[in-house]
Amino acid sequence: MFGHFYSIDLAPGEQIDCRSVLEIVATQDKPADTNLLLERAADAIFIMMNPGSPIPLEEVNNRFSDKQVGNIDASLVKTRPDTTQYLTPEPKTFVPIVCAWGVSPALDPLIERCLAKLTGIPGRMGLLKPETEDRYFHPLPTLQKAKIQWVDNMVRLINL
Repeated sequence: MFGHFYSIDLAPGEQIDCRSVLEIVATQDKPADTNLLLERAADAIFIMMNPGSPIPLEEVNNRFSDKQVGNIDASLVKTRPDTTQYLTPEPKTFVPIVCAWGVSPALDPLIERCLAKLTGIPGRMGLLKPETEDRYFHPLPTLQKAKIQWVDNMVRLINL
């Protein structure tokens, strides 16, 4: 597993740590230069908005101001996975964009910005919370039974 980690200076003394990319790659498919992964077509793209716990396994020193964020080039480093990454369904031949950011109202500003970028992009799917239009269940609910159900439901949706 490889990720792109960086920090953004929001204000003097205020910094937020971020991860914009997390590549899950079978060992036999890993290229010698891990940054070549960024040039490969993905099997699927998952959009999640939780902080997550994957952390870099090597030193990362990427700090940017909030004005530089749109111009950051990704560079990948080895990453320790969190439990969510072990739930990924088998890929298909197309690239689904799986919305899995969670259902918390605190995410509303991020959801709004994300959906504005996804408008008109085909292949978007997710497990929508009933009676909502933009709240997609996260793949790692608290109960183990619910985790298995999320994977089963997502595999069914992808295979439609």
